[in-house]
Amino acid sequence: MKIRAIRLQEVRRFSTGVALEGLSGGLDVLAGPNEAGKSTLLAGLRMALTEKHSAKGAKTVGTLKSASGGAPLVEIEFEADGKAYRLRKRFLSGAMAELRDLGGTQVWRNADADGKLDEVLAASNNGAALVWVDQGDFSVPEANTPLQSLIEAEAKSVSDGGAARRIRMLLDTELKTYVTTGRAQATGLYLGAQKALAEAQARSDAANLRRGAAQDRLQKLQQASADLATLLLPETADRRHRAVLDAQAALDQARAARTLADQAAAKEALAKEKHLRAADALQAFTTRTAELATIEISRAEIQVKSNLLTDQINTATAAQAELAAALALAAGELQAADVALAGVHAAQRAAVFAAMQTRAANADALAVQLRALDTAIAAETATAERVGAVRKASAEIDRIEARLLAISPDVSIAYLPGAEGRIARDGVPIAADTSWPVRARVELEIAGVGRITITPGLTEADATNEARLVTATTARDRGLAAMGATSLDEADARLHAHGERLSTRAGLDGQLRSLAPDGIAVLHDEVAALQRELPSSDAHAATLATPALTLASATAQRTAAALRHAAAQRAESAAREALQGLNLKASAVSAELKSNAARHTELSAALRDPAWRTSQLAGLTSDAEATRTAHQAAAQDLAVLRASRPDDERLQSLITALAATERAEQQAVGAVTALRGTVHHLQGELTRDQDEDIEAEAEALAAAADTARDAVAVMARDVAAMQRLAEAFAAEEAANKTTLFRPVLDRIAPYLAMVLPGATLDLGAAFAPVQLNRDTAADPMVRLSQGTQEQIAVLARLAFARLLSDRGQQTPLILDDALVYADDQRIEAMFGALRLASTHHQVIVLTCRERTFESLGGTRLRLMPWTAG
Repeated sequence: MKIRAIRLQEVRRFSTGVALEGLSGGLDVLAGPNEAGKSTLLAGLRMALTEKHSAKGAKTVGTLKSASGGAPLVEIEFEADGKAYRLRKRFLSGAMAELRDLGGTQVWRNADADGKLDEVLAASNNGAALVWVDQGDFSVPEANTPLQSLIEAEAKSVSDGGAARRIRMLLDTELKTYVTTGRAQATGLYLGAQKALAEAQARSDAANLRRGAAQDRLQKLQQASADLATLLLPETADRRHRAVLDAQAALDQARAARTLADQAAAKEALAKEKHLRAADALQAFTTRTAELATIEISRAEIQVKSNLLTDQINTATAAQAELAAALALAAGELQAADVALAGVHAAQRAAVFAAMQTRAANADALAVQLRALDTAIAAETATAERVGAVRKASAEIDRIEARLLAISPDVSIAYLPGAEGRIARDGVPIAADTSWPVRARVELEIAGVGRITITPGLTEADATNEARLVTATTARDRGLAAMGATSLDEADARLHAHGERLSTRAGLDGQLRSLAPDGIAVLHDEVAALQRELPSSDAHAATLATPALTLASATAQRTAAALRHAAAQRAESAAREALQGLNLKASAVSAELKSNAARHTELSAALRDPAWRTSQLAGLTSDAEATRTAHQAAAQDLAVLRASRPDDERLQSLITALAATERAEQQAVGAVTALRGTVHHLQGELTRDQDEDIEAEAEALAAAADTARDAVAVMARDVAAMQRLAEAFAAEEAANKTTLFRPVLDRIAPYLAMVLPGATLDLGAAFAPVQLNRDTAADPMVRLSQGTQEQIAVLARLAFARLLSDRGQQTPLILDDALVYADDQRIEAMFGALRLASTHHQVIVLTCRERTFESLGGTRLRLMPWTAG
């Protein structure tokens, strides 16, 4: 099949008719700007070849509707099997179809036209009407059902010629009645058998539970009867009562022993307290007596120490005064050196400040010049782009006018004697021997004779040139108006002056950056900071009165004075610290003397005379001994009683034992009542179990569950066998995949070698490329760049179209703005592949990249007006 013409009317943006004529059937290229309607042409072509004229789908023929209304009309001329046809279809309102045999007289309309078209396409293309790549399409091509049949026919047969596939289909159909596809979950009869088994097993399990419960109730009845008989024995009741009485007696005895021990502990504590008070009184009296003797001895020693410290303080005070005078002298020398050094620094800062002021003034002057230049530059409208556009338009005008002048006829006027001035043009008499070229319609008036109209015979190319001349003239005039210029020369002169201003500004800007690298504001801030650091007028005068010194000599003098001042300061500080230490020691000795005297007076008053002290010591010693003896006796009594006193743990255990015996007695009475009720209840339930015959029911339900289990096992064996057989068929199909893919791989190989030398492709399901192999690297399609994916998508479709062509069933390949991501080298390689493909079947390229696709070659097409007949 080859497309020869496509015509549209009331389709999307084409409210009026448009046609694409003159398709060669080889490599045909339509290049035009975006929104020119290229994708609309492809959409109309698809719908006409694939949709019935009566179709009304909103997502199919509905997408062809024009914004201005109307019914989409598509007309196609094509060749198929050596015959030429014209197909016309109108969709939606007034739907119709007409297929005409251009080499004969046959015409098919409406449903007959749709049917005949299917027949023609089936015979010509095996049902594959078109192969195309949409704009921005990176997807891999899908092999439709006819194309897949064609590939299988090319591969001759797979394994047993198709019998295995038919068996596999029957096997899959049968297997689906048992398990689901994929996860192989039970379904149909298999699922019903499993549910029946589960229900039967559940009923059997429930019966077994009831039978077990009945047996458990019988055991519980026997145990309850035995427990009740044991509790009702007389000796058992007497034993429980005696246990309660014995536990109460043991608890009472323990509580009495604890009371006696607690009373002995209180008596022992009182005796101990009296002994401690007596011992403390004796210890305090002895301590004060010893302290009085020690104080009387140390008073003389402290006085000698005080006299020695007084002499040391007088000596240290004189030494500290001498060092303070030396420190004051060194401080004066250091201050004089600081004044001299400050004067040198002030003089240097004044020199730096003057230089900075000069830089700031020069920078300000340059800034003024730059602002003037910036104003002039900003006001200039004659830019390089505008002048270039005007120059280009002027050159275009000159070329077109020269071309029009060369093809325009000339008119010459020659008068007979006495007829001069009788011929006029636009009311103006024409002088004798005048000639001019005629580029447009001209009317000549001959007085008294009539009017002569001269109309040049313009071709379509001439009209195009005239239109281009108007466009170029308009562009030139608009460009000059935008620049405020009257001519190209004036615009050039202004552009030249503009360039000189830019050059001058660059030089001044470099000078300004050298003076103020961080900006004029920062430079002025630095000048202000230096000015603040300059000395005041009085200080400045003082520095001027100072003899001239270099910075090195002033710094050396100041360093020497600082070292002398620091040494004097350290010596004076050490003497002052030594004097402070002596004064602190003297203060401490004086305080110690005062404290010693006060304590001596206090103790002398409390201890009286030596005779009193001897008597008092004897009495306190006697009291301490008597209280010690009494405490020892109380402690011995407490030890005896404490040995027999039960502790808290023992007392609590006796309380717990009594509670346990009482609780056991109460529990026994309650247990007798409960056991009697339990025996009565269990006897009733056992009677009901015997009436229902639970044992026979459980055996019957177990037999039904076994039957259901056998049915499921049989189906499971059948499913497993069919699954193993399906796996064997799948393995065989995988082994034959290379043979099945070979027709497509053979056709894509020449194109792949041109675009990606040395690379090979791996195909997957539906013959789709899944992996690109280059050298030792293997890249899945999803990891490739968008450009490479796009190119492989085009090459795959070339292979399918080539396969159809080799079978004698040519199918057009249409590229709608494809190869948008290809680089310069790859796109040239793709052009080579397209040119090679066009020698086998028709290739139609729709693109908006006019310059890029110039080197593709082929037949160049253009849209033209069309009126449906």
